[in-house]
Amino acid sequence: MNRVAVVTDSVASLPQEVIDKYNIHIIPVRLTIEGKVYRDTDEDLPTEVVHEFQKLPQIDTTPWPPEFYFREYEKLSQKADNIVHVVCFSQFTSTISLAKAGAKMAREVMPHLNVEVFDSATATMAQGFIALAAARAAANGKGIDEVIEAANAVKSKVNSIFAFDTLDYLARTGRINKLAAWASSLLKVKPL
Repeated sequence: MNRVAVVTDSVASLPQEVIDKYNIHIIPVRLTIEGKVYRDTDEDLPTEVVHEFQKLPQIDTTPWPPEFYFREYEKLSQKADNIVHVVCFSQFTSTISLAKAGAKMAREVMPHLNVEVFDSATATMAQGFIALAAARAAANGKGIDEVIEAANAVKSKVNSIFAFDTLDYLARTGRINKLAAWASSLLKVKPL
């Protein structure tokens, strides 16, 4: 078999036609709203999440547990001996450590499976470009080392700059402390 499967998060913002063309496996973002778990790709996701986030009383974006990643890798092991999972930057989320724990579980149960969790060091479409480079290499029959090399080549060339109107959303999801968000709001600072 020896095929390389490429996985990334929905945060990568890849268009569906690209996902389909390169057979990229997408792991949705997990959202817990008032105790109910949703995927950001769910069609029944409450419209308040998209349009009125600030009005929701409680939202949690804690990543999936290792068992979730294990199950995703287990499904992909039916099609590939190697998996490259391009994740959102580790400085902002615990996804990488949880995915690595899931990969370790997968290797223990399926010793033939090689799962490499790749820190994109970015998010959004920059992460998508990295995943796309990996997927193109995999589609061209490259081995796992060459797929990772392709991802690294693009990683070294992309940058992300984020501009926020408010830091409230980052504070609500635990990405920054509430004092920093409050101070930014008070001083009318719009950080990059």
